[in-house]
Amino acid sequence: MSEATEGLPGSITTLTEEECWELVDAATVGRFGLVVDGTVLIIPVNYLVDVDLIIRTLPDGIIARHAGTRVTFEVDYHSHEGVGWSVLMHGDLKVLPDDEAELVGRWNRVLPWAGGNRSLFLSFHADSVSGRRVVRHRN
Repeated sequence: MSEATEGLPGSITTLTEEECWELVDAATVGRFGLVVDGTVLIIPVNYLVDVDLIIRTLPDGIIARHAGTRVTFEVDYHSHEGVGWSVLMHGDLKVLPDDEAELVGRWNRVLPWAGGNRSLFLSFHADSVSGRRVVRHRN
């Protein structure tokens, strides 16, 4: 515990990679972190986990332009009761070939809220996964 948090009610625990994937699989909205012209952009997306993380996006959109690069993905949650978690992943983003996209189970779970012609399926393969759970203890 750092000096800044010493004495404050609460705890932070590190999640295992398996716990991280369970939490990510249970959620449906996360954020990609991309660098565009030297500026970090954080873009929310709907997704599903089907071995890798799968999203649907605009074929000519900003996320599609990052296929073939390394990106960051983040998902978090917090409750009114003072429990929260955050999972951070780093890895490669690639276009999912049409024949593989057709095999993705639960594809209807990836219906983007943003609408539009989001017909391009992308796959994110995480090679680094970390997470933390935070619990605020009330006095």
